[in-house]
Amino acid sequence: MSVPEPPGFMTPEDEAKLANYALTAEDLPRRLADQHGAASTWLTTRAGTAEAVGRVLLDPRVLGEHPARFGWMDVVMSAVALAMLTLGVLGFLGMRAVVAPPEAEQVVLTADVPAYHRLLRSELAVQNKPQVDGSFLTLESTVGLLTTHALKKGAVIRKTQVTNFTVSPDATIITVSVESVPTGLQVSQTVNVVSPKGEAAGKVLALRPGKEGVSLQLIVDAKEARRVAGQKVFLITPTQ
Repeated sequence: MSVPEPPGFMTPEDEAKLANYALTAEDLPRRLADQHGAASTWLTTRAGTAEAVGRVLLDPRVLGEHPARFGWMDVVMSAVALAMLTLGVLGFLGMRAVVAPPEAEQVVLTADVPAYHRLLRSELAVQNKPQVDGSFLTLESTVGLLTTHALKKGAVIRKTQVTNFTVSPDATIITVSVESVPTGLQVSQTVNVVSPKGEAAGKVLALRPGKEGVSLQLIVDAKEARRVAGQKVFLITPTQ
């Protein structure tokens, strides 16, 4: 049983394309049979008309067109491209080797530490690492300093990440408030503070705006901390 031929199955564009191959719709089943015998029989039976078969055969791959082969010029251009890529990679690696910072023995952490932590000798080691500006070179120059940032294990310690003074093992950090501070008061200065409960001497760790005046973090001896910790002090006297 033949399949009715759909009206207008071949468009003008389809016919023009066939004309480029000097073929008509009626010629296409024979062309297909020459190249793909089994497929031709199946397609003709299923399609039912020459034009329906021709519609399928408009694919250039069926008409016998083939993509251009990979010639010697392609081989040459591929080799040139590969050589340029290789040179680029080698150049990049060479530049990295040139600009890579030299290594030097520096103090690094052997454990994670939080901010405001007094560095202990057991947490430090001297290791060969890429040179870091402002690093410490000896354990003696680092032990007892207070961190101002949380630091990770393996990090090279920079001078901007710790206080510029050592802290006693008996020291503690307290917070006091005051209406105003002496003009020019700076972090790391030594001061005396007086509160209703007593007085204490310590170093200024940080100055921050508070709800009423200024909030100060001080490093003081643990024995003196209870006299002023959490208090609103009425006198601050710089001693250094």
